[in-house]
Amino acid sequence: MRFTEFMWLDHKKEMKILELAEEWVKQEDD
Repeated sequence: MRFTEFMWLDHKKEMKILELAEEWVKQEDD
């Protein structure tokens, strides 16, 4: 795997984590 592909996959993971964090924060607000 090329380094750029690895970085991209890592970025995708970060975005997913941010999405989950946002959902969690929304639930906390209720």
